[in-house]
Amino acid sequence: MSGSIVVSIIDGDVSVRTALVRLLRGMGLRVAAFASAEAFFDDPMAACATCVIVDVNLGGTSGLALQRTLAERQVPIPIIFLTGRDDPALARQAREAGAVAWLTKPVLEQDLWPAIMAAQHQTGT
Repeated sequence: MSGSIVVSIIDGDVSVRTALVRLLRGMGLRVAAFASAEAFFDDPMAACATCVIVDVNLGGTSGLALQRTLAERQVPIPIIFLTGRDDPALARQAREAGAVAWLTKPVLEQDLWPAIMAAQHQTGT
């Protein structure tokens, strides 16, 4: 099943991106990493993503703004949010807009894997 999963990671912190890429590749997933929402939107391969893991507090376009843009463009990619500081109101807003999960950094494999599987269940892949 994991061979068909393509995860896009969007996080401005290079160390977080690097750690997530290693973790997800170790899980057997295909991964693309981006430093910003703008870089994600500019990359034609972004359309191949079956799941997006995004930092809530990106520089430039925020993770929540990315979620709104995907919805406006009618791009049904499931989103998993990461945050360094939990905010129940933002978490509720993200979930009401369709987020699969709201996870706190540093994220653990045992928390991330079920969220990725839930995202795949949404897309049917």
